[in-house]
Amino acid sequence: MTTKGYGIDINSIERLITKPDGEVIFSGEEFELQRFVLIDGEDYSLKVSDRDSTIYTEDSVVYIFSGPQVLSRRAICEVAHSTTDVRDKYWGKIETIVSKDYAGKRIFCEAGKHSSLEYHCKKIEGYFIHSGSLLVRLRAGRAEDKLFELTAGQALFIPPGLMHQRGSRGGAVIIEISTPDDDSDSFLVEDGQKSPMPGLIRP
Repeated sequence: MTTKGYGIDINSIERLITKPDGEVIFSGEEFELQRFVLIDGEDYSLKVSDRDSTIYTEDSVVYIFSGPQVLSRRAICEVAHSTTDVRDKYWGKIETIVSKDYAGKRIFCEAGKHSSLEYHCKKIEGYFIHSGSLLVRLRAGRAEDKLFELTAGQALFIPPGLMHQRGSRGGAVIIEISTPDDDSDSFLVEDGQKSPMPGLIRP
């Protein structure tokens, strides 16, 4: 699917939502995200591709965040022992796992709360629902909205230009991978502190 969201058909937008059945959640030119579930007593050999990568563990799950392919030098693999740049939000919390020519975050959405409706002109994002459930509002076409309830194990690809909003009825942890962050590339359509999110019933 094209990475430009401006021409996305609202009636086929559900194609952006997947339930990966293997280790690779997202894989493209811009980034790659892999997931491995650890089982006590078993040995593991994690293979990292020809991309700079960062390894992060959440509970008993290992996530490997990788950036664009590296052609001019040997790829670098690092381990993120903890998150950094923790930002408290009115709807939850954002924690940085890696911020290079690719970015990784741990996003926590509190029960009954929601973010703003926003879009990006350049940024490409991928959400993986680590735990809980996430209500997602996507707007495309002629300002048409569609709501989706994502549960643990599902993934959402967000191309540039696609308006999106996060909320949760019972709380959710999202693992996000994206192209580099740029605050000037975030455009608010509706302020989540002033406008309710359709379909979200507060507990």
